[in-house]
Amino acid sequence: TGIAYWYQPRAVGSRAAGKAPLTVAHPAWYKPSIGSWLGSKDNDWPAADTTFELTFWVAVPTQATFSVAYAVDNDIKAATLNGNPLDIGTSRGSAALGGTAVIAAPKGAGLFVEGNNTVSVVIDNSAAVVNPMGFYCVGTLDQVANMKSTTCSSQETCNTQEMQILLTVIIGGLNYTLLSSNSTLFAAAASAMQHGIAAASGSRLSPGDVRVNLSQSSVRVDAEIVPQTDFGVKRIAALLGSADGRLGLTQALLAELSYLEGIHEAMDGSIVVRSISAPSVVAKSLIDVPAAPAPPPVLGPPLIFLDRYSTGTQSILVQLRQEVLVRCTAPCTPATKGYLGLHCSPDADGGLAQGVNASAVVAFGGHPTDAPGFILTVDADGLLAGTVYHVCIDADGDGSNYEFVDSGLRVYVSGVAWRDPPQLENTTDTVDFTLRCDFGCGSTSAMHLARACTLGGAGDRSVIPGQQTWSGMFKE
Repeated sequence: TGIAYWYQPRAVGSRAAGKAPLTVAHPAWYKPSIGSWLGSKDNDWPAADTTFELTFWVAVPTQATFSVAYAVDNDIKAATLNGNPLDIGTSRGSAALGGTAVIAAPKGAGLFVEGNNTVSVVIDNSAAVVNPMGFYCVGTLDQVANMKSTTCSSQETCNTQEMQILLTVIIGGLNYTLLSSNSTLFAAAASAMQHGIAAASGSRLSPGDVRVNLSQSSVRVDAEIVPQTDFGVKRIAALLGSADGRLGLTQALLAELSYLEGIHEAMDGSIVVRSISAPSVVAKSLIDVPAAPAPPPVLGPPLIFLDRYSTGTQSILVQLRQEVLVRCTAPCTPATKGYLGLHCSPDADGGLAQGVNASAVVAFGGHPTDAPGFILTVDADGLLAGTVYHVCIDADGDGSNYEFVDSGLRVYVSGVAWRDPPQLENTTDTVDFTLRCDFGCGSTSAMHLARACTLGGAGDRSVIPGQQTWSGMFKE
């Protein structure tokens, strides 16, 4: 928890369905060294059962297994995998992890299926009033490799080998020292690399097939890939090494990294994939012998940039001619086309519904005066205020080599525009602001100034010196 994407499928009282909320540990709870608790440490969780779910991919169901240690407040009522009940052991409460408190899915029990699998955990939070509620677990999915070859020269000696793909990626814009100093962020970044490489294979790999080692040189990612499918090791290596595969891998890695909470703390520039090595297929002995060195990376220009200052989300208004910064060098040109969409469709020129679903497709404009990249000027007057849109790009525009893909950038379409004053002075006096609000504002609306917005909760905010101001109410 805190690294994998856990989901709350149903609302519980005032707690809406969606991504499972993360929380720091209550003083009485187990203090994790990696990941974080789900729930809330405060006396504000509704007194009712709460369900958390996690979906993951399995290639060979007969070889999959997991054993997950947990701590919980108050208790676990039940756990299932694909609707099948799991052994949840005996809870030790919230202060201790594991021991008898283990959720287990044994191998060969018919619990796993090929493709997506969903584990569901129901937390018993029965109480008379709102109270703290939390769930923390740690463990990994184990999928035993099925692509092994055995060569025996005699009954006395036998060498078992495992076919692997070796791949090296150099990530720029990340400071390895800063990244490695935060164990939670380091583990999350490694997990993001696994998911990105798996995603680039087009569902032919699962994150569990990928082992990564992060090291210096900006951030160097050495990956060992052991496919669990029958698609073929050499075919997957060829896919990842192709031009489309390299572009897809770049986009997937940058998208995964951009979603990491706190990733800006380890950035020293724009996050960019500086190089991807040519994948090589090797046979690794399962006996403990030194591994073959990874091939040197093939240097080349970066493909897609994520702007350092918009790693989260850029913002535009529900108005005509809104500018979005896309930091993209090769293979992007002024002929590259883009649009904003609720999702990205490969054939956007072929009739993706516009209006609230997407802006019109337009070619890239000029370069910004203060940064490398391109300006995508879109008419956002038909988009839905309060919504996050994907930036979709076709690298060669009207050419046939590329199609529209998700760039990994996000744009928030806002109904609020700043009008006056144009700038602020550091003062202890109350300051009035003039805003234009096209959608959803009224006399009960509130605002405050902050270095970063904390989502959720009530509208009233207190002062945090150097971070945020008091909140104030709107008035017409």
